[in-house]
Amino acid sequence: MTMRAARILVIAAAFACSQSWAAKIELIVFPGGFNWPVWIAKEKGFFQDQGLEVNVTPTPGSIFQMQNLAAGKFDIAFSNYDNVVAYMEGQGEAPLPAPPDFFVFMGVQYGAVRLVANPEVKSIADLKGKSLAVDAATTGYAFVLRKMLQQNGLNEGDYTFDKVGGTGQRAEALMQNKTAATILTTPLEILPESRGYKRLANATETMGPYAAVSGVARRSWASAHRTELVVLCDVSGSVASFARFTLMLVFALREQFQQVRAFTFVDQVHEVTKLFVPGGDPGEVLASLAASSEHAARWGRTNYGRAFTDFQQSFPHAIGPKSSLLVLGDARSNYSDLSLPTLRDLADRARHAHWLNPEHRRHWDTGDSAATAYGEIVPMVECRNLAQLGTFVHDLV
Repeated sequence: MTMRAARILVIAAAFACSQSWAAKIELIVFPGGFNWPVWIAKEKGFFQDQGLEVNVTPTPGSIFQMQNLAAGKFDIAFSNYDNVVAYMEGQGEAPLPAPPDFFVFMGVQYGAVRLVANPEVKSIADLKGKSLAVDAATTGYAFVLRKMLQQNGLNEGDYTFDKVGGTGQRAEALMQNKTAATILTTPLEILPESRGYKRLANATETMGPYAAVSGVARRSWASAHRTELVVLCDVSGSVASFARFTLMLVFALREQFQQVRAFTFVDQVHEVTKLFVPGGDPGEVLASLAASSEHAARWGRTNYGRAFTDFQQSFPHAIGPKSSLLVLGDARSNYSDLSLPTLRDLADRARHAHWLNPEHRRHWDTGDSAATAYGEIVPMVECRNLAQLGTFVHDLV
């Protein structure tokens, strides 16, 4: 695989994640400041604006969280990255009835993991012979705690772990002097520290960059909730050089979405979905795609308005609430009617709509370009190379 193709595959995967769809999401979380964006989104109606209902459940600990995520009672978890590794490697604290298919799809919190101790404890060395509170002994922050202790001369046998539960339970146990020290995440260290409890270390200072909390889901659930992608691609002569780039992009996208339907047009629409079959040769598909452009032109002049109308009439059920619409073209329509209401209807029916324009922005709205008019309906970005495609997907994610 070439470096260019590999980069397109990575970008395509990220784009697919940004378009994912599910009407109702059950989210299970540990307490912590990393939940604030979720609470704000619920309060401000951001989820509702996207047709989502997000129910948030606090977890008493990682065992409950991982067992119920695996059982399908929850769709997404905000959990420690180490928990995922441990359970995927068969080293989880509690047995699961079947091998899990967990994967981490995003970072939630970087750092903000503290080792906090009783006021009389002045250093990590003072924890020798003490009982320390953890959630689980073989997952999550227990690994971080062991590393902190090891770097300060304490080995296993110099201390004991007491399985107390999640962050909230550990903070309470610390302030009730039931444990000598524990790992806490922001902001749950603030109250103990205000009462004289001592922060002994920060995870990032001990371990360097550390993905403290991550978004976790089951691959089976994520696959079932992938969005359907509909691609409308201008194959006229003015964008011929864009064809190979478009081909590689669609090839990469087909594996990332539940369904991909591809259509080409000059002034009328021709479906070319069957060309993008798994295992197809890109060179052969490119040749077939070039041949198919003859079917996409009736009068031989680019006409976006006629193409949008033809698409709406010929494929009325192609776009639905789980669809992402991706238009690829320079928005030059030879001064013909733009059919703006038709495009607006298509965009309104889709869950997401995006337009990638291979023409330099400085040429938009010159001559027969209708970039602004179309861009007011479907967000349009300049996309002439992989760097710009990567920026587009990064902004979406």
